[in-house]
Amino acid sequence: MKKIIWVLLIAMVTLVACNEEPEEEETETVATPVEVADVALTDFTETRTLIGRMMPSDQMPAIPQFAGEVDELMVKRGDTVEEGDVLAEIVNPRYGRTELEAPMDGQIQQLNMVQGRAITNENPAAMIVAIDPLKLSFNVPSNELKNFSVDEELDFTVSQLDEKGTAKITYIADTAGETGTFNIEAEVENPGQKISAGVTAQVLLEKIIAENVLTVPTEAVVEREGETVLYKVEDNKAVRVPIEVVAMQSERTAIRTTEDRALEQGNSIVVRGQLTLSDGQEIRVVEEGQ
Repeated sequence: MKKIIWVLLIAMVTLVACNEEPEEEETETVATPVEVADVALTDFTETRTLIGRMMPSDQMPAIPQFAGEVDELMVKRGDTVEEGDVLAEIVNPRYGRTELEAPMDGQIQQLNMVQGRAITNENPAAMIVAIDPLKLSFNVPSNELKNFSVDEELDFTVSQLDEKGTAKITYIADTAGETGTFNIEAEVENPGQKISAGVTAQVLLEKIIAENVLTVPTEAVVEREGETVLYKVEDNKAVRVPIEVVAMQSERTAIRTTEDRALEQGNSIVVRGQLTLSDGQEIRVVEEGQ
């Protein structure tokens, strides 16, 4: 009897186990981590570089009144002097001792006299140059002249000295030089004389390519199935937005959307993680490095 009862119990347990349906496993959607940036509305510009040279803004020779012998030399090449400073004392057998003075404020660029030696009054004994301010000189073709005007300010850099600044245009040539280009000169303030005359400078020119246009980081722009798109962030999802490229540079790209108001200034767009996204995919915005 007991054996029959155990057989019935085992059969009932087996039947219940067979009738139980397996629980469905819940799958959790994992949001893709991305980094974002804002869409900007601005003028899209291109920076060009012209090569120029820093020149003295003025120069003047120091010429002795009489020939003679340099009895005492007070300066050396590279010294900074002021107008009236005595550069040397010169002795003439007929006129006695005379002083050679600096004709202007500046720096001694050339020194053509040696203490104890004879000197003539027919050639400069020294050349004084003014390097504060300096003169920035560069040339442009005729089709570029319209982009410049007197008193306009220009940005420049002197890469070899790690210096940069602003120059004001003081002169624009009316006629072309031997190379067919037109000379332009600009004044550069040089306090402390950190920039030397004769060094090469890079003149930076900004040209507006597109006015009042939407711009985005270039890395946000991707190609999908023959279409140029980017992904806008909406409700923690990536929304695919078709675009047209107006102009592209290494860091920024000017765009227009193919749909009205599909993208506006201030919208967040994906700039990291966008290469694997699809339209409507859930995303999670993270900071750089997370």
